[in-house]
Amino acid sequence: MRLPRCVGMAEVQKTTRTWGESRYHKGITKPEWRIAVDFIANASDLQCHINALIDAHPIYAEALRVAREYPPMHQKTPGFVGLAEIVVSQQISKSAANNILARLWQRLESRTADDPARTFADLPHEEKRVVGLSRPKIRYLDGIADACLSGELESENLANLDNATLIKTLTALPGLGRWSAEIYALFVLQRSDVFPAGDLALQEAYRRLLKQPDRPNEKTMRNEIAAYAPYRSAAARLLWHYYAMRP
Repeated sequence: MRLPRCVGMAEVQKTTRTWGESRYHKGITKPEWRIAVDFIANASDLQCHINALIDAHPIYAEALRVAREYPPMHQKTPGFVGLAEIVVSQQISKSAANNILARLWQRLESRTADDPARTFADLPHEEKRVVGLSRPKIRYLDGIADACLSGELESENLANLDNATLIKTLTALPGLGRWSAEIYALFVLQRSDVFPAGDLALQEAYRRLLKQPDRPNEKTMRNEIAAYAPYRSAAARLLWHYYAMRP
């Protein structure tokens, strides 16, 4: 059965949605953006992008068949909270990261402050260690909190940056590499054409799907994925889901 097509490009050019309609971008001033080109705001948009990706690259129909369903529409909170989730998740399992984050948010919420960056900055070092944060990650999060409080990392400003400038801005801070910046662009800002090519799970999923003998490195992956523009975010989300659901 043929998958339903995405919004046609001619229709896309005429159909717009304001940036503020996304539930995570209330109040952010942004010129109107084209549906299914600039960002993925909801599950319907994601399915539309995946269908268009499969039309252009039919091998991804196999990924969807194995996964048995479209990937869920995961989203992260802008600003310090989203960045903290990304930093904590670096180089540890998902379950370990979730446990640390649950203890951290519980600790911060108990202090009843509205600004999580301020609350984290005021949290004693010993309490940060108790929730399971390593010393390097505490240092990284302290720097991110300071940057948020100084206005250097205002979520509204980040939302208005193009992908290249966003990556340059975030990677200027210790603890935030290109992978972290691309994850922020994909899951917080919901950008539609971002692929974290350094992600090992994506590399392995790509290898399995294309039946390659060796896992591609980041440079090779980035070069090959360039052909998937403007649907690279859909490819990343579908490959993660395929990797998780594959027997």
